[in-house]
Amino acid sequence: MSSLVSQYYPSRFIRADALPQRRGVYTIEKVGEEEMRNDNGQVRKQLCLGLKELEGVLGLNKTNLAACERGLGSDTATWSGKQIVLRKDTTTFQNRVVECVRVEIPEN
Repeated sequence: MSSLVSQYYPSRFIRADALPQRRGVYTIEKVGEEEMRNDNGQVRKQLCLGLKELEGVLGLNKTNLAACERGLGSDTATWSGKQIVLRKDTTTFQNRVVECVRVEIPEN
């Protein structure tokens, strides 16, 4: 993906092609829920992070939510002000290799 995708197809969600660097440290500003619609039109809630340094929200998929819970604990009310690392990566989705964002917890 290139920055043209972000330019011509803006999203309220933080995507890999919108990250300013391959790996960076960001501060959680808020934690909330967003309604997400899957390919079948079903609506479900997804936990999302607002980050101080970036516009939009980061929707936490199962992998990234598990990483946050392991590193930050289960009480999402305590996550605000904590730092996470966002890393551009690739994954297989619907039999295609696509860019994705992975969450890591920085070592203190």
